[in-house]
Parts: sequence; structure tokens; C-alpha cells
Amino acid sequence: IRSIYEQVDYVIIVNNGLQISISNLDIECKNLKIIDMEGNKGIGYAQNCGVIESSRLGCKYSILFDQDSSVNDGFVSKILDGFVASDVVAVGPSIIDSRSKKVFSYYTYSGLKRKKSILNPVVNDHFHETDVLISSGSIVCNSIFIENLNNSNLFIEYVDVEWCLRMRQKNYRILFSDSVNMQHELGDSRERLFGIEFPIHKPERYFFVVRNGIYCCFNSNFPFSFRYYNFIRILILSFLVLIKTDKKLTTMISMIKGLLGKVNV
Repeated sequence: IRSIYEQVDYVIIVNNGLQISISNLDIECKNLKIIDMEGNKGIGYAQNCGVIESSRLGCKYSILFDQDSSVNDGFVSKILDGFVASDVVAVGPSIIDSRSKKVFSYYTYSGLKRKKSILNPVVNDHFHETDVLISSGSIVCNSIFIENLNNSNLFIEYVDVEWCLRMRQKNYRILFSDSVNMQHELGDSRERLFGIEFPIHKPERYFFVVRNGIYCCFNSNFPFSFRYYNFIRILILSFLVLIKTDKKLTTMISMIKGLLGKVNV
């Protein structure tokens, strides 16, 4: 909150956890709003509620954050420079994992191919088109977002991926900055095996990793190359995680449940 509140008109906390109040927060922020979900409704639903409230307060854009993200001064204004046309629906920073310091790669999918989005032509000095953004640190256009809300049934995992690909199918543009960075924790921890670095989550989260990942793989509206690479990614990630995690049985059970689970749409 401290890193962002002077850069925005309002700070909206959508609380998916224990009940909190403004008085409990050790910070002076006049335009701070708290929406209490009264239980964990998932990140997709929480973001929907936050953007709707932002629009109700008269804001044109909303910047989305996880609790572990922080930004530098001038971050918001620099990201807003990416809204170069009315068809730009979301703009985000380059993401750096706060532990490994590795820069997260965005991709563009076309036909049977994918390529790193950093190779796409530059837009407005420092921006490139991409097909997918990590939601944390991204700014969305409220009016378009509200017409195309997150699929809250995904709960967590692939919420941002599914939304971005859905927007691309509607010919909206998504951009990221090659000059504005944000530190973000990707996973509860990071591991490396066979030269591949990957995140480790709590066992129960792999239900959503597998279920939602497969759901996106079988969405015929999404590019075939995304569906192919994502399917391979799920297989490899599951294999590597089961080797490295200390909670192999509970993680495997969660993955199997995800394999058998369905997403209500």
C-alpha cells in the first residue's frame, strides 16, 4: 500500500482472508476502501469486485496487485503511457521474481508457433504487444474489463491467462513495458531441476494448476500453439514438482483431483 497510494486516487483492498479494518493498518491513506469478501472467494472474483468498485468511484483505470507486490515511484504514470489507443485493454510491467531475480518471459502465440513478446515491434517507445500478462502490476481499462469480467469459477491459477486470451480473441491489445519492472514472488518458493526453474506451491493449489490448465488447453477459442505448449508445460511441471516437493502424496492427490475436476462456465 505504501508503494502505491500516492500514485493513485483510491486504494481498494479486497479482503479474501481474515477480517480487517482501516484502523488496523499502520498507514495514513485518506482514500482507502476495504471490501470484505467474508471468506476466500478467489482472486478472480476479488478482482472483479475491486474493478467494479473502482469504476463506481469514477476511475477510468484500475491497477491490480497481489499482497506481495511493490512498485517504485512513477510506476503508474509510466504504465499508463501504454494506453496508446482505445483497443488497448491492459498494460503491465516486466516481472522479476524477487527471489531468483529472473525476468519472467511473456509470449505471443500464432498458429503452431510461439515467440517471446519482447521480440515484437516496439509501441510508443518502450511497449510490446503480448498475448498474456501476469495480473499483478497490470493496469486495466475499467469499462472494457467490466464488460468482460474474470471467470471467477477458476478461483486461482490461470485467471489472468484465461482473461487475456479471451480479450485477444476479441481483438483487444495487451501491452507490457520493457523499461518498467516490478518485483513479484512467483510461487511459494523456487526450485531448479534438469536446468529448469519452476515454482513450488502448497499442495492444495495444484488442484487449480491442473484443472484450470487443462480447461484452457481444451478451449478451442485459444491459439493452438498456446494449448500445445501449455499442455506440455503442465506435464513437465507436474513431474518436476513431484520430484522436488516434500509433500509428494498430498500434492499428487491434489493433481489427480484437478485432472478429474471441471470448471463451471
